[in-house]
Amino acid sequence: MKKSLEEYELALEIDPNNYWAALGLGNLYLYELNDLDQAKACLLCAVRINPAEWYAYYSLYALFCRQGDDQAAQIAYEEATRRKQTADPARHTDQFFSPPLKK
Repeated sequence: MKKSLEEYELALEIDPNNYWAALGLGNLYLYELNDLDQAKACLLCAVRINPAEWYAYYSLYALFCRQGDDQAAQIAYEEATRRKQTADPARHTDQFFSPPLKK
């Protein structure tokens, strides 16, 4: 995990506008390191970099579910759904788009 963290951070150092690195780092913090503050910062950064992509919104949905913030989770889920519907279907699959279980 440390290597992944270093790689994402290096990618963002080289290109601070790298959506996929910001998303990957956010997901690493969210799902592997359980650091919700860092995850949120990275995922919001990904949204700022590319607000048209739906993946970061979906990860924010998962984060807000973990935090028990149902209102923010609903908004993030709706944004993810709306953006996914307008996304290029050749680039996206549904395997990543099922609601996470609440803890």
